[in-house]
Amino acid sequence: RETRTLRVEKIFMKLTNKQLKQIIKEELQEMMGMDNSLSKLLDSEDEYMIMQGIELALTLNKPIVVNNPSRMILDYVKNSTDSDLLTLMAQPTTHKRILFRIAQNQNTPIEVIRDIATNHAYNVRAANLATKSLNIYCAQYPDDEICGDLDGDMGYRN
Repeated sequence: RETRTLRVEKIFMKLTNKQLKQIIKEELQEMMGMDNSLSKLLDSEDEYMIMQGIELALTLNKPIVVNNPSRMILDYVKNSTDSDLLTLMAQPTTHKRILFRIAQNQNTPIEVIRDIATNHAYNVRAANLATKSLNIYCAQYPDDEICGDLDGDMGYRN
């Protein structure tokens, strides 16, 4: 094992800045290609392709934006217990029906709920649902610092 490590170290020591930049460039291009593939999966009409895109995005820890959710996808989000999934899907550009379900899901992290409730980039109805959830949370945990920071940031929007 030590011999292998020494060989690897020697290889890296021999890399020039130009070679290192080329390696980084190739890796970035590969990642960009993966982002394009991910977008194609998430924008698919086929709900099973969307599910594959969601699983891939979860694995890569990438934001999940679904623009055309089927009933199956909506039910999946509604019933999800995966807080990472709910966090990655809570993007302002995500379809409003998905945002509604994220705002209502008891497994959505309170920081995400707060962001939806206070950030004007989110859909109004999703923001109002998140505000309702945040009000319930803050009534139960008034000493939580997330509730103390709200001051004038929160309120129902029209």
